[in-house]
Amino acid sequence: EFKGKSLVIYEELYRVENNNSETLIAWHKDANDTKQMIDVATPKIHTIATDKTDGDKELKKDIEATVVDKIEYEGLVVGDTYTLVGELRDKDTGEVIELLDEKTKVIHVFVAEDDHGFEEMEFTFKTDGMTGKEIVVFEELYFGEWIEEEIDEETGDVITPAQELTEDELIAEHKDLNDVKQTVGVEIKIPDTGAFTRGDDMGVPQIIVTASLVVAVASVSTYYGLRIHRRRTFGWHA
Repeated sequence: EFKGKSLVIYEELYRVENNNSETLIAWHKDANDTKQMIDVATPKIHTIATDKTDGDKELKKDIEATVVDKIEYEGLVVGDTYTLVGELRDKDTGEVIELLDEKTKVIHVFVAEDDHGFEEMEFTFKTDGMTGKEIVVFEELYFGEWIEEEIDEETGDVITPAQELTEDELIAEHKDLNDVKQTVGVEIKIPDTGAFTRGDDMGVPQIIVTASLVVAVASVSTYYGLRIHRRRTFGWHA
């Protein structure tokens, strides 16, 4: 609800009388005061897909290839659990690439060690019959843990049922069929896109908000001109 917005904290100071009644004696309410503002960061991801063998963006034909998708994230909460979901798309059709017994969809769960960092996902598949095809990696970032179904290989029984996350937990995505950074080609030379360029500065101070997250904000108020041994009440709201 508050992603990408700036919150302003308003303060009020009341004098508490002997009969417990309260009298407003001072306040600080300025929507333009940057000292009262806290920015709510918007989570973002940036990605680069490359051939694991040599680090370029051209895959060989008729082999088992592995594409490494390196994801740069920013705006996450340190210590919280997130899930990256990646899948391979055919650039010409935009459709998901479906290959029998091949790993064209990857689910990667991680705990953010910093608000800005990197994670990797790997896609391994055979390139038989894919000569000339351009492949684009799509990514989604969810707040929480996506649990894949676990099945007993001997009995076929479900050991752990799948627990997929929903759009309510989706906090960022990167889906652009025309983004060369997300693209690799089979026997096609794709331009080298170089290193990451980090997105816009989020600003300081800031709080980072994701689904189902409760955030505590400390507001320090300095007062002058009060009589000692008199009770006062501070009230504030954003």
